[in-house]
Amino acid sequence: MIKTYGLTPADVQALRALLLPLDTQLQPDVSNYASGRQRFWLQHQWDLQHRCFLPGVKAPALWQHCQSLCQPLGFVPAIGLVAKGEQRIRRHRDDSYAAFKAVSIQIGPAEWTYDAQYPDYAWVPQAALNPSNPRTYRLTDCLVVFNCKNPHAATPLSADRYSINLWQISRRYQAAFDQYRQDCRPSSD
Repeated sequence: MIKTYGLTPADVQALRALLLPLDTQLQPDVSNYASGRQRFWLQHQWDLQHRCFLPGVKAPALWQHCQSLCQPLGFVPAIGLVAKGEQRIRRHRDDSYAAFKAVSIQIGPAEWTYDAQYPDYAWVPQAALNPSNPRTYRLTDCLVVFNCKNPHAATPLSADRYSINLWQISRRYQAAFDQYRQDCRPSSD
């Protein structure tokens, strides 16, 4: 349920060059599992408190590069979250705005703990879940495809480590996302 694909040195260098100027956009995280983490939402933001979509940081070159990395996987992201630094992210499942399948781009070393309880990229009844069996992976400069509804955590291992987490929107919130995007379009007056 977790698959990793190495990034080329050229991709790592290009991503760092695109991310570094955006460090000014980093803000403290508000989620209870990542207290103190520095992050910004890419393209669109999911507001955990009000359960709605808001505008995120627009970084066209970074977004295009992320999409090109996901394209060979048949994954088309709709929303992203960039995080930087050594702040640990405690075990959690991603919120309901996100579809099951997610991609994380890891730049720099981190240890990921992942518990593949869901046997596929879909909901199953409690009785069909795999027994809990968390495993730890050492990840550096790679792209990770995983089920974001499975419990996962990360321990970054360097201050200059970035992660770019990318999601598609869940069926439950797709209509709200489409409406939000429609409402945000500039008028053609």
